[in-house]
Amino acid sequence: MSTNRLRDEKSPYLKQHENNPVNWYPWIEEAFEKAEKEDKPIFLSIGYSTCHWCHRMAEESFENEEIADILNKYFISIKVDREERYDIDNIYMKFCQAMTGKGGWPMSIFMTPDKKPFYTGTYFPRVDFRGITGFKSILNSINRLWKEDKEKLLNSSEEILKFVKENYLNSNSLELEEYSIIESVERMSQIFDSEYGGFGEKPKFPMGHNISFLIEYYNKFNDTRALKIAEKTLDSIFKGGIYDHIGGGFSRYSVDNRWIIPHFEKMLYDNALLIEAYSRAYEINRNPIYKKIVYDTIDFLKREMKSDEGGFFAGIDADSEGDEGKFYLWNRSELELILGKDNFNKLRDYFNMEKSMELKNRVVLNRVGKDIDIEDYNFIDRELKILFKHRENRIKPKVDSKIICSWNSILAKSLFVASRIFEDEELANIGEDILEFIRKNLIKDGRIMTAYIEGEVKYKGYIQDYSCFIDALLEKYHNNKNEDLLGEIELYIKRMKELFEDENGGFFLVGEDAEIVLLRAKETTDGAIASGNSIAIKSIIKLAKILDDEKMKENMKRALDSNGKDIRDLGIYHSEGLRALLEYYK
Repeated sequence: MSTNRLRDEKSPYLKQHENNPVNWYPWIEEAFEKAEKEDKPIFLSIGYSTCHWCHRMAEESFENEEIADILNKYFISIKVDREERYDIDNIYMKFCQAMTGKGGWPMSIFMTPDKKPFYTGTYFPRVDFRGITGFKSILNSINRLWKEDKEKLLNSSEEILKFVKENYLNSNSLELEEYSIIESVERMSQIFDSEYGGFGEKPKFPMGHNISFLIEYYNKFNDTRALKIAEKTLDSIFKGGIYDHIGGGFSRYSVDNRWIIPHFEKMLYDNALLIEAYSRAYEINRNPIYKKIVYDTIDFLKREMKSDEGGFFAGIDADSEGDEGKFYLWNRSELELILGKDNFNKLRDYFNMEKSMELKNRVVLNRVGKDIDIEDYNFIDRELKILFKHRENRIKPKVDSKIICSWNSILAKSLFVASRIFEDEELANIGEDILEFIRKNLIKDGRIMTAYIEGEVKYKGYIQDYSCFIDALLEKYHNNKNEDLLGEIELYIKRMKELFEDENGGFFLVGEDAEIVLLRAKETTDGAIASGNSIAIKSIIKLAKILDDEKMKENMKRALDSNGKDIRDLGIYHSEGLRALLEYYK
């Protein structure tokens, strides 16, 4: 079996492609020099190891000799793990969204040797299929254009670069008032799904930071509507198939609007954010189910995603044995055989096992439409434990063994929140173990790094690595008021400001000491995790209040105002900016 230039990489995603017949390069200067020397366009493929559609495109195209032959003859091909090189993923995602109106993974970028994209997309089938242009056709068309009308492609790359600079890098300044928070929540409520919870239509993402913001908003303004939106969403997520009722933990998103059919990959950040959200909701309503969800999710993370060294792994694949969701799904006959007819009948009624809830003729356990109390929850536990024991004998999905600084910091913060609310010091101890892992393994010569894999630390940390680590330290300080910890917080905030701060307001994604790919952008909108820029601003406002430093606090308010119009008008994508504004007005 042949190997390519990915053979020396440790990223689980890159390792998945080391035996492809495609002559992959990692993101190294040699690849760009070769493209320039040989006058070839670059094909850049960005993904991550637990991504189902990344696997699909790999199986259909990158493992195909015919496709590999075209790529190897006419292109220089580069593979990037988006979780290691968040900067590369972020900037090319802006181009992809600008050119196609959508984004996702795998992300497919065709660009010039000087890194300027001229054609983008996501997953492509290998050949033309039901009106969708196939990858083979795209490769042949681009190769022909590069040879016959290269000037057209070069002009296209310059135009799209100009468009992104004009439309994605400009700030929308507005002086935010306390009332701006209320206006944002009003807009969020307009897209709230009152029937099934969450926001908008399908697919639906849990977005735990949105829920935590709404709970903090309720705590300040006593607006019961915000609390009801948060509780409805938390109840719906838990009742749906997106929650693993057998083993605990949450999948990345639901493909339907009722939270029933999950996209089965499990990511550390989603579970960490939902631990915080359910804990904060429990603090208000004392719903024992919320407490059980928190503890079951923590147990899942400790069992399936904790490294022996103390950090937590990045994610668990959607696929096992080449089949999406196979580890989690059940045939009815299988369930009846395992549980016995009487117990199966109880489970069938409890978990909505009518035909409409099946995926590939297999059952997705869910409780949508059911009223559930803690007695019901405990009643079914014995059957779930039997199923869990049986499921453990299956071939498990692969785990991405990267330990990412920002995601581990989010989990540490959530554990400190849960520890305080549930008065459980053991949860705080797990959080402290994570911080110690980061201090020992992800800080190099005083510089926070982004990922640790099998003893190797690569790539200088981004703004979210600094801001999330600081946010976790602040949450711990909130619990114990340790003055030594305050000194550590001040030190890392000082360094963060030196590396990332923009004199026009806010923080760049990439530090001044790191590689800049095309543009030095700021990420102000929240995605699957909150904007590192907004977390940084919120953290400094917290520190300013602890130190009683009015100047520092006002500087951060101006940073918020530099993106104020978007924060006010598009609050669903700026909940962390709104949390920073809440902190300012506390």
